[in-house]
Amino acid sequence: MARSFGRVEMNKSEAIAAEIVKLINSSSVADKLPSEVEFARMFKTTPVTTAKALNLLKDRGVITRIPGRGSFVNRDVASPVRVLLADPVIWQAGIVDEIRAILKVRFPHREIILEAHPPTAGVWPPYKGYDIFSSTATFPCSYQQHVSPLPIGILGKYLDGDYFECAFEVQRDHNLLYGLPFFISPMTLVYNKDLLRKIGMDTVPHDYTLDDFMRLLELAVRAGMAAVEKYFALSIVRYLVFSSAGGEGDLDLLELRQRLQSLRQIRKKSDDGGKSFEAGEILFTGCTRQRLIQLKAVDFAWDVLPLPDILGKRIPMAGCFLMVSSETPDRALAEEIVEAFLSRDIQWLVARERIGLPVLKSLVPETLNMRCWSDNIFLEELSCCLTDNASNQRQILRLTEAMRHYIEGKDDFGWFMENVVVMVEEEKQARLLASSPRPEWQEALCV
Repeated sequence: MARSFGRVEMNKSEAIAAEIVKLINSSSVADKLPSEVEFARMFKTTPVTTAKALNLLKDRGVITRIPGRGSFVNRDVASPVRVLLADPVIWQAGIVDEIRAILKVRFPHREIILEAHPPTAGVWPPYKGYDIFSSTATFPCSYQQHVSPLPIGILGKYLDGDYFECAFEVQRDHNLLYGLPFFISPMTLVYNKDLLRKIGMDTVPHDYTLDDFMRLLELAVRAGMAAVEKYFALSIVRYLVFSSAGGEGDLDLLELRQRLQSLRQIRKKSDDGGKSFEAGEILFTGCTRQRLIQLKAVDFAWDVLPLPDILGKRIPMAGCFLMVSSETPDRALAEEIVEAFLSRDIQWLVARERIGLPVLKSLVPETLNMRCWSDNIFLEELSCCLTDNASNQRQILRLTEAMRHYIEGKDDFGWFMENVVVMVEEEKQARLLASSPRPEWQEALCV
C-alpha cells in the first residue's frame, strides 16, 4: 500500500529508499550497502522492489552502483543540505553553533550548511536556494508552490501529550502539514508601569475586557502620551476581526466598526511613528515571548499582561516554524533534519535562552517564575491561540495590507470595512467546514 505524503503518493520503492537514507544518515550501514536480496529480507519485500529503491538513490546522487561489486554510499557527490534560520532572535541568542554541533552528531555523513540571517533582499521567493527554511506563523508565500507537505504520519509522533499540540495546527492547510514548530509564543500585552502611573493608575487588572483596554488608551491620549505601538495596532485589528467570527456571542459588525474606528483614532493621535516602546515612550505594545529579550535592558518598569478578554479570546500565535522546500532533491533527509529541531537537545536551547516557549512541554517548567519573563501568562494564553493560520493565510495577509492602507490614508474606512465583512464571513465558513465530520478517506489517512 502506498504511503501518503500529502498530495504526493509515495510507492513502496520510494518508501524503502527513504528508509535506506535514514540508515545511511544514522551510520547504521557501512559505505558498501547490503545487497538487493539482503535489503529485501530486511524490509520484507522482493529484490525487484529494493533494486528500484537503490536506483532511485543512484539517480539522486546518494549512492553509486557498480555492476558486479554492489552499491556504495556516495559521500563525495551528495550535495550539502542548506538550512536558513531567518528569525533574528535565533542568532541574537548565540545558539547557532550549538545547533550546528548537534546536527553534525546526528548526521555525521552529510554536510549541513546552517545559515542564520534574514532572507536575501530582492529574491523571490525569499527562501530560494535553501532545502529547509524557517518562517513565522503567517507564511508569506504559496504553500503549494514553495513548500513540500510533510508526511501525515509525522503528527503521530508528537500528538501524545509530550508536545504542545496547538503548535502543530499553525501551518496546516486542507489537512496537510507544511511546517514543524521550532518554538512558539502567543501574543500578549506589555505595558510601561511608569507611564501608567502618570495617568493615575498603579495597577492593571489581569482580567480586564477590551472596553477596559480602550478606556486606558483614551486616558493615555488625553495625557498626551503615545498609547499603543503602531505595528501592534495591526495585531489588535486581526485579533478583533477574527474574534468577531467566533460563533455564539459574536460581535455584530456595527460594534466591530466602532471598535476599529476607536482604535484607529487612538493610534493616529498617540503614535507619530517616531516613538518606541523600548525607549519608554509608549504605554502598550504587543509582545511575543522572544521579544522580551529586547526588554531586559530598558530603564523603566514593565510587566506582561494577557490580551483583554473578548468572546473567550482567539489570540494570534507567533513563533518559528521549519519548512522543507518543494525543490529539495532529498526530501526524506530534509524531513529528518527538520524533526531534529524537535529533539530534546535542541529544544533545551530554546528553553535555556528563553527565545520562545519550547514545543516540548517538559522543558517549559524549567523557565517558569523567572523575574521579568512571566512565562505563566504565555502558557495561559496558549489555550486561546488562533492556530488555523494556514487556512486563514490569504485573509490574514489581505487584512494586514488593508489595515495598513487605511491607517496610512490610502483607502477610506468604508472600503476597509468591506474587506473585513468578507473576511469575517469567510472565517465563519471555514470554521463550519472544520467542525464538519471528515470524509472516511481523510480519517483513514490520519490513522
